[in-house]
Amino acid sequence: MQITDIRQQLNDLLATLQTDQEALAAEQAAVARATEALHEAPSLQAAIREGQQIMRGRVLMLIDAQMEMLNRGGVNAMVLSALRQQVQEVEG
Repeated sequence: MQITDIRQQLNDLLATLQTDQEALAAEQAAVARATEALHEAPSLQAAIREGQQIMRGRVLMLIDAQMEMLNRGGVNAMVLSALRQQVQEVEG
């Protein structure tokens, strides 16, 4: 092999690499657009809101259980009552 042949092979490899990189960048852009569109989908937004409501419900149940265990006045019960009210007021 001569130097010119090696240079030509290197140039060909470089061109292939550049083409592959451009194709990858285009694919990444397409995936980013698809992901963005998916996050804007109404069904996904509804599922997110439903999940948030479920989690708030679980937090409220835990607070209620703790308040039941305290079953007495005092600072802890008042703090938990205030926390429970704040969690309930969170908009979904």
